[in-house]
Amino acid sequence: MAISGSGRMSEMLPQGWARSELIGMSRVEYGKGLSKRQRVETGSVGVYGSAGLVGHHDRALVDEPVVIVGRKGNAGAVWHSEEPSWPIDTTYFLKVPSGICAKYLELQLGHLDLVGHDSSTTIPSLRRPDLEATSIIIAPSAEQGRIVAAIEECFSRLDAASDAITAAQARITALRRSVLTEAFAGRLVPQDPDDEPASVLLERIAANRQTEPSAQRAISASGSMTSDLPPGWVIATLGDVFTPRKGKDAPSPLDRRPYLSLDNVESHTLRITAWERSSGYSSQSSQLFAGDVAYARLRPYLNKIALIDREALGSAEFIVLPRMPGVLSEFLCYRLLCRDFVRFADQHSTGDRPRLKWAQMRDFPFGLPSTAEQGRIVDAIEECFLRLDAASDAITAAQARIEALRRSVLTEAFAGRLVPQDPNDEPASALLKRITAARTAKSKR
Repeated sequence: MAISGSGRMSEMLPQGWARSELIGMSRVEYGKGLSKRQRVETGSVGVYGSAGLVGHHDRALVDEPVVIVGRKGNAGAVWHSEEPSWPIDTTYFLKVPSGICAKYLELQLGHLDLVGHDSSTTIPSLRRPDLEATSIIIAPSAEQGRIVAAIEECFSRLDAASDAITAAQARITALRRSVLTEAFAGRLVPQDPDDEPASVLLERIAANRQTEPSAQRAISASGSMTSDLPPGWVIATLGDVFTPRKGKDAPSPLDRRPYLSLDNVESHTLRITAWERSSGYSSQSSQLFAGDVAYARLRPYLNKIALIDREALGSAEFIVLPRMPGVLSEFLCYRLLCRDFVRFADQHSTGDRPRLKWAQMRDFPFGLPSTAEQGRIVDAIEECFLRLDAASDAITAAQARIEALRRSVLTEAFAGRLVPQDPNDEPASALLKRITAARTAKSKR
């Protein structure tokens, strides 16, 4: 046993505390495999993996209180069970000696950087010798209980704050959706009677494309949508306004234009996270130009949208809608983020690798206002989103502070500063001697 009885580290320990390697307190044992097929889920015995409780069984691998440590996968995660349990083969477990609080040991091991001992380069894992050599600080038995109670009281308050933050973040998400819904129903900004009617804009688009707008005839029969339109708006389909730019063959290795992959676009925003360099991709690519709207049609990237700001190449799985005179690209981007279009895309994406085809997308109807009103709508959306982004950033910072407070609570607890010491408590050194004597006697038997 490697208990610190002298030296600088022991001087830093509170009165009556002691330090020991984990192997000095309890043997670290491997869990035993128990597949889902083998389990009896109606049983009362908890089955624990590296992610915690994963099922139930009618028999226990160990009947005593144990601390369970993730060995593979969720390496270094720590759990405990006071009841009979079955730790499976992705875990280690150690039986908790008499006089040691299982929750105290779980909290302290969870606070340590056990994952720092990860010796694998592929699947995270934790070596048994590293876990056994982990140094822990033992408080007197009575103080362990007081420490756990104080930690749980602090964590209960932090949990309540975290729940409130999560609810606030959900409200912000709902507000974003509501802003878009109100905007494209014509209720976010007032109409200006001096604006050119959108019907004139749609006729001009049709003349430029040498097509006839079919939406007026095909969609107006739907009734409620046309009656709810603000004055000066008109119903169109995406196909009435846009013609997607066709893809091209794979670029040559000499083509060094920036390349946009589906992974380079952030979900639920218009943000491009990075540009790659094209270097002769094997598949077809899309040609992109400033002002284009690139819509990701392939699951699981469906409904990612990018507003292009440069000449580039992109994945052939983008439907590229070029800038159309009279229709603001920003207006189109926000319209495609709206909840009704997201539902439409989800319902109409089909195939072995589900994707939304232009043949379906082109039939989506939407309310089209004048170009001037489009600009006012975009400005209003971006002003609202700017405020919501600031609120979201504040919430993210608050969540980070809560997590920092959790770590601080544990640091203070295991430094002996969370609860006062009681000089009448039995010293931890006496407790460790008893544990050693009990292990020696058991070994001889």
